[in-house]
Amino acid sequence: MRRPWVLLLVMLALTAAACGSNSKKTAATRRATTTTSESTTTSTAPQATTTSAASGGGGGGATTTAARAGTPGASTTVASGAKGGPAPVAPGKYRYKQTGKATIGNNSSTVPPEGTLVVDPATPDGSQVFHRVVDPDKGSSDLTLVFNAQGVFLKSTTMRQGSGFQSVTFTCTFNPPMPVPPWPPTVGATFSGKADCGSFTTELNGKVDGKRQVTLDGAPVDVFVLSISTATHGQLESSGTEVRWFAPASRMVVHDESHQKGSYGPFSFASDGTSDLISAKPG
Repeated sequence: MRRPWVLLLVMLALTAAACGSNSKKTAATRRATTTTSESTTTSTAPQATTTSAASGGGGGGATTTAARAGTPGASTTVASGAKGGPAPVAPGKYRYKQTGKATIGNNSSTVPPEGTLVVDPATPDGSQVFHRVVDPDKGSSDLTLVFNAQGVFLKSTTMRQGSGFQSVTFTCTFNPPMPVPPWPPTVGATFSGKADCGSFTTELNGKVDGKRQVTLDGAPVDVFVLSISTATHGQLESSGTEVRWFAPASRMVVHDESHQKGSYGPFSFASDGTSDLISAKPG
């Protein structure tokens, strides 16, 4: 049963909203420009400081335009909910272009060129589940986010690998839930948090490094660049880095790059991957 566990953790590195480096450059990447800031703020969830490992996105809700601290003269359109917090994502199916490679011991495999994200309708309490599939033959992941007046928070992630007697499932729970990212996004903001995954723990530390403008669905879209480091301890020992481009207007990750390496028992693994959102309009 150990090898399926290793495959599962490699899939964890390749999912989130996709995967790592040496990617195909999209129009968003080619046309992106970055602005940065010297200001620094710290985000706190109710009663705790927290972080994000992943976020999903879509549309829906009213929009407001607000100037961001640390980006003089810049403005960003964001979708707001009834109480001023971020609106849930528009439910439906989204597609990602993706590249990636995972190595376990001496064996390597690549991810399919396209993956999917299915977003469920939000529940009355603001919870919303995101179903990510990088490779349908290897498993899937579920991400539960909570949208409220304070922002959008990651509550839990569930990973599934394999089928039949070879199937493995585990859930990582963030208590308290962590911002993904701090809301509203501000250049210089930092965030961190921990999750209990049963036989191991996950620790995340991140920062909003800058701001870019990308082209999506034929129109310019403002995104914030999130840099995240990850580490797990316990039965799984691993470390990694990730860069996500988060669009406040849709609450979507439009681009993701990750690098992970680690070991589970006698098995070592490494993964690199990228993903790019094809359209912010659900199918």
